[in-house]
Amino acid sequence: MIPIRLIPVDAHNWEVCARISPSPEQSLFQVSAPWILLQAQYCALKVWAISTPEMPVGLISWGNWGGYDWVARLLVDAAYQNQGIGRKALQLLEEEIPLRVRGGELRTAIHPENYAAEFLFRSEGFNLKGTFPDGERILGKEW
Repeated sequence: MIPIRLIPVDAHNWEVCARISPSPEQSLFQVSAPWILLQAQYCALKVWAISTPEMPVGLISWGNWGGYDWVARLLVDAAYQNQGIGRKALQLLEEEIPLRVRGGELRTAIHPENYAAEFLFRSEGFNLKGTFPDGERILGKEW
C-alpha cells in the first residue's frame, strides 16, 4: 500500500487539492474537491489532504452537528482508488479527532447506491443508524 498521511490544506497545497477528482462512478455520489474546500471554510469543518510522500491524492473532512461527530467528506482521486487509501485515511482521521469528543458516535451519510462507500465504512465498524428524508443512509460507529 502507498504510505499516506493527513496534512492540513493550506496556501501551499490548496490548488493541487482542488484538482483532486473522483472516478466517473464515484462522481455520481460525491461533490467536487473545490466544493469540499469551500464547505470547510463556511460550515465549520476541519479538512485534511490525504497525501502520499509526493502529493495530495484525496480529501477528508470532519465536523460536529447535532451532538454527533461526522465524517463529512471522503474523496480519493480516481488514479488512487482501490488501493486502500480511503480506508487508511479514515483510520488516520479517527486518530486526529480530539480525544475530548470521544465517547460518542462518529457518523457519516452515504448515498443509498454508493455501495463502495458503504462497504468501506461498514468494514471499519460503522452500522446503519437510520436514513435522511432524501434516502441517504446514516452509518455510525461508537467510540
